[in-house]
Amino acid sequence: MKNKVIISRVLLAVLGVGVCLAVYLGINEYKAKQQEKIESAIKATNEFIEDTKSPSKPKSYEEAFNMLNHNNTSEEFAEFMRMKLVQEQSNNIPFEQTDFFRKWDSDYKKLFQYN
Repeated sequence: MKNKVIISRVLLAVLGVGVCLAVYLGINEYKAKQQEKIESAIKATNEFIEDTKSPSKPKSYEEAFNMLNHNNTSEEFAEFMRMKLVQEQSNNIPFEQTDFFRKWDSDYKKLFQYN
């Protein structure tokens, strides 16, 4: 009888330790998933903010001219780019092959960011 009591107490203690360990590991896994969700949300928010600060890449000469006419860059730069685009357009260069289009992401996008 005494052995059964000892065995039952040991089993109960082992079961209690197992439950505590499972709860502890479950909480840590939950925290890790929550942290991953938070980091993903922060990344998505930062990408959204970056996308809304910068205008989209122009797809035609007309869009490029409109962008140059309605921006806060220097007038000299805007005039230079308009002349360059007019020259490329008069030479029948497709807009996708112009410097303005090809260098948009590396050079010009930052100049047209909204304030």
